[in-house]
Amino acid sequence: TYVARKAQTRGSSFDLNYAYAIAPNQVNGLSGQRLLATYNLYAPDTFFYRVETIESFIPEVVDLLRSSASSGASGPNIRDATGQSNKDFGSPSLYFEEQHQENLDIVMARLLKLYNDLINIYEDVLSDMDGRIVGGNNGRLRFDGNFDNPIRDSFGEITNDIDDTVKLYDTIQITDFFSFELVSVYGTLAVPSALSRIFPTVIIKTAALNNETDFLNLGNTIGSLEQPNIRSASFMFSTKANSFFDEIDSAGTTFTIPKNGDVDSKLPQFAAGQDVDVYSFDGILDVHGQVVSADTNEPATVVINTPATITEGSLLRNVNDGGNSNNSFYSVGRDLLINFDNGQVINFTLPPPLNDIQNEVTGEEFIDAILQFGNTDMAPRRIPVLDGMELNDDGRVAAPRLRRIGEDVLLDRELEAQSTFGNSGVKADKITVENSTVPVAAGQQITYLNGANIGLTRTVFSVINPATYMVSPAFPFVDASGSDFEITSDPRSISLILTNLLGVLDINNAGPPVNPQSRIDIIDSEIKSMEAAIACWGPTLVSGTGTTTSLVLIDGGASFTLNGVNSQSLLFVPSGGNFGLYKIASVTGDSVTVDATDPYSGFPISGSTPYMIIQPESFLGTDQFDFVVEFLRETLAFLADTQAFATIL
Repeated sequence: TYVARKAQTRGSSFDLNYAYAIAPNQVNGLSGQRLLATYNLYAPDTFFYRVETIESFIPEVVDLLRSSASSGASGPNIRDATGQSNKDFGSPSLYFEEQHQENLDIVMARLLKLYNDLINIYEDVLSDMDGRIVGGNNGRLRFDGNFDNPIRDSFGEITNDIDDTVKLYDTIQITDFFSFELVSVYGTLAVPSALSRIFPTVIIKTAALNNETDFLNLGNTIGSLEQPNIRSASFMFSTKANSFFDEIDSAGTTFTIPKNGDVDSKLPQFAAGQDVDVYSFDGILDVHGQVVSADTNEPATVVINTPATITEGSLLRNVNDGGNSNNSFYSVGRDLLINFDNGQVINFTLPPPLNDIQNEVTGEEFIDAILQFGNTDMAPRRIPVLDGMELNDDGRVAAPRLRRIGEDVLLDRELEAQSTFGNSGVKADKITVENSTVPVAAGQQITYLNGANIGLTRTVFSVINPATYMVSPAFPFVDASGSDFEITSDPRSISLILTNLLGVLDINNAGPPVNPQSRIDIIDSEIKSMEAAIACWGPTLVSGTGTTTSLVLIDGGASFTLNGVNSQSLLFVPSGGNFGLYKIASVTGDSVTVDATDPYSGFPISGSTPYMIIQPESFLGTDQFDFVVEFLRETLAFLADTQAFATIL
């Protein structure tokens, strides 16, 4: 026994021995007993905690991600990538791991939002250029970074395709004898459901059927949906032929498409007798008709019986009419079978007369099926939008096809529109135009670009010959020598083309579709999108108005060094003659010197200049900044040329 009344210093150690040399045994009753001790400890536990900002916590998250990436499913680690250790700080508290994971989740969500926002902005730039609609009919990935959004009542209200909770369906419950009420069932999009994009349980799949569809081949595999673990499938129906059209004749019934059908995309061909819809680029139905003829050349020609009112868009087969013999409708379990384990389509054609109750399976066709399947994925599905593709989430081509009128299309139109320019004179009667270098049709309007009648527009009411026609009302002046004109009523009017091109380059702002039926949104122009990308790179350290010389910006009211500005910061001028992004070489209290090394440059104009200085996130690379600088410079130069051309016109 040890008894002490004197306080011992922290870290003291004691040896405890029996007071008497009595060996524990069964006789004395000590053997097998526990030695009990009572003590008072005057050294309380020490608790460690740390306070981190999201910025300072990012390296630890990166450590964790790298550690996960360097450990395979089997085999040794391929690199040493351990994070911080708690061994020097004692044992973790009861809820430490839970709180730690929450902290990691907060930082990862912020990084994912930044990444997703930047990717969406850069894809807007690409859409401005070539018209692509990333994500097809499903659209871009939505991720606002919030974990506590209100419960959503529909798919369209979702702002976070990963964490939102949404109404999945209504179940019916009886409340009294044959009185019922609907009860909504909700679920999070982070677990398998019909509305989840990353853990889907409903999908449309296409199967190509062979010709072994008669009863002699009963039980044979005739196609594959390439989808395992199917839970239900009721009907199969004809796949829709689907294509953009490049040209349309003046009657509006003959369309030129790049290719009639595509085996790789499992798209069937257009054929005579099929119902067909004509859509605009933004997915608005123009007319419904029927295919009169279609060839298989490349490019191919499709003729329909109803004139379209648009000159560009897409064709989409309509398979809704059960009375059209070209449309196939098959019932699973009656007309054919599906192996739910592996997705194989099985011939179930019965011999006569049992096949009287069946729809005959045509064979050598593409058919679709809406499938419910058991999603057992442990990781989110890599849907095509995550790779910047224009396909739907299920990997299928968008129906109808969607396209934005982007820079590429407008430049092609500009070249074609050269045929709307000509030169002609005005005779003494002031209503007769002669010596026209381009033919003009009755009903079209011409506008003189120079000469005696500059800026005046007149309508052609009679064509005498390709070089001579009459207009109304009369011009005020005779023009014997001739002047340049434009056919301004032509849909290829270069003035309209240039207006649209200026919008795509610099003017357009993001907003909802002009037409509520449109399936695509208005997005920022190329330059405004790049401004939005720069704003995403990191916090703004300081902003204001300074005075520039060739390489230096001075702001007497600023304290650049106190605000944390350094050589890793970037200077952005949002407007004026110095518009653009600049690399900082050195900083003093009230001045910033920029680096003019290519692709960067100095300030083109000296004088008063608005500015903002951004501190990019540490994980963003300089390649991204260099690309944006060069893209802005070249786009601004092209914009200036386009504006000058438009001014001349």
